[in-house]
Amino acid sequence: MNLHTLKSKEVRLVSGFLYDLYSPLENKTFADHIVDICSHHLRDYASGVAYDETSAIDGSYRICSDSIDRLRAYYEPVRDHISEHPGWRYVMNGGKERILNIHDFVSEREFRGTGLYQEAFRHIGSEYQFAAAIITNTHVGGLTLHRDRPIQESLRSLLTIFAPHIERACELAAAAAKTEAQPDPGQLTRHGLTMREAEVLVWVIQGKRDAEIALILDISSRTVSKHMERILSKLNVETRGAAVAEIIRMNRQA
Repeated sequence: MNLHTLKSKEVRLVSGFLYDLYSPLENKTFADHIVDICSHHLRDYASGVAYDETSAIDGSYRICSDSIDRLRAYYEPVRDHISEHPGWRYVMNGGKERILNIHDFVSEREFRGTGLYQEAFRHIGSEYQFAAAIITNTHVGGLTLHRDRPIQESLRSLLTIFAPHIERACELAAAAAKTEAQPDPGQLTRHGLTMREAEVLVWVIQGKRDAEIALILDISSRTVSKHMERILSKLNVETRGAAVAEIIRMNRQA
């Protein structure tokens, strides 16, 4: 399937998907944005959608799903066993294919023997899935569509069309967020942060690591880490990326 061989129904699906993909995020993270779009436009292909990403900057991991309440109980097992996912290993080892099916790599029986399946996937209806590797300058991510029975092979073709657009939209969203997210530390103290915590978070927004922030602020890396722990607690989030997204959201609403 390509843009020249699409049927009329598929043309409408592709055009609607891309129109929504490049629409403004409207106070959502990009992860929420892409999950909402896939849940709407690809609901005939899969019963669930998830988008997960690992930061190339600080190694943090986050996941967003249309069934996040059900998935939350298995967040840690997925994180702990993600290296067992054959598609994840393929991409991290330099594989070039971007649209992946678990069963492209291992048999159903082999996959069921992994900790990833036993501890997580069998509980959340992810036995069958297609995933699109989303790779940008700042993240390695995966858009996953899953259900508990085989998925139409035509989804692979649609994801082949969508994947480069998703990467481009992700990069545009990151650039827009970076341009928008250059707050003065004084602005962040309105949200319960101390001035020093605000200074640390401003540099995190700009992609600096603990050691770099320590040099800039003339403090120790351990002190930076302690400030980050308090920032995460005050913003009620678990990762640096989530802290950045939350402070941007709070600033928009202020």
